[in-house]
Amino acid sequence: MTKGTTTTLPANDGYPGLTISWSKDCRPAFHEGIRAAERWLNGKRSHWLWAALIFERDALQDETDRKAFEVAFMSRIQQRLEGTG
Repeated sequence: MTKGTTTTLPANDGYPGLTISWSKDCRPAFHEGIRAAERWLNGKRSHWLWAALIFERDALQDETDRKAFEVAFMSRIQQRLEGTG
């Protein structure tokens, strides 16, 4: 992947952060993935985890943005699981 724009997932719940380079600027989608995961983790969404991921991700038009959203979403969930385990 061509390096273009860097996104950073901050450390959370005692689990380290993550930095990724993307071929385009997908920071808004990446940060929305973090926020969507946090809404689900904080009980602000009543549906299944998979639904929170799919429905919000599919609202994005660009494939790189969807991937960035997925990476951020699942990484934030992973941080919580690892931080409480």
